[in-house]
Amino acid sequence: MEMNRKGSSFQEPLENKWLQKVKRELGDDFVERILRFEQMEPSEFKEFNERLKQFVQDHQEINPTRMRKVYEVIRNAEKLSDLLLGLPKLAYMVGKEEQKKKKDNLGRLYVIFAESVNQAGDERALQNIRKFAEALVAYHKFYSTREM
Repeated sequence: MEMNRKGSSFQEPLENKWLQKVKRELGDDFVERILRFEQMEPSEFKEFNERLKQFVQDHQEINPTRMRKVYEVIRNAEKLSDLLLGLPKLAYMVGKEEQKKKKDNLGRLYVIFAESVNQAGDERALQNIRKFAEALVAYHKFYSTREM
């Protein structure tokens, strides 16, 4: 634990903790894979897809409404600047969550998209981020444990 100027300790920012957890779950190269989601070789895609499915299964605390709101921010972006402007909306969703486990799970989603959007360089990356978000929502629905 680090110390601030007055000698008292402070916590590592939550974003860093979430990023480390996402890297363990999706792999250190998750951003690079998201940015070329549709261009991956079949064997690489299969491996990443398995990680994505496990990630979704492990994060079922995110309710479907929140997942759809995250997806809408991504889906409605027509250009990269729209995605950048959507990041504060995603951060707000995380910030207003009161339950720690749900906040952590939403925070991981925020980090996934923030890292991807900040490293995206062209419209092809935008399309790949959209496709990744679509897969995320599809698996979330598929693995949902909520009663209809």
